[in-house]
Amino acid sequence: KISPACSRAILPDHEVSFTFSLYDRGYLIAKSAVLDPCQPSVQDGKTLHPYDRASEKLFSAIEAGRLPGDILDEIPSKYYNGSVICEV
Repeated sequence: KISPACSRAILPDHEVSFTFSLYDRGYLIAKSAVLDPCQPSVQDGKTLHPYDRASEKLFSAIEAGRLPGDILDEIPSKYYNGSVICEV
């Protein structure tokens, strides 16, 4: 479950596993820039996922305070007490 009480101030020694970035033309889920500084640029829009029916499941889960497990399948994540740290 996503806990808004968790922040960098509370968890300063833990790394962000991935970032979830929202843009006007779509969204991007990527490894943390700290872990992977060679991230592709989002300037051309080719790396963005569109806001469509397929993304509806993702956003519904986020509203409920959860992340769908399949998101984490392709991103190496570090777990802390059963939780993953995501930067939005």
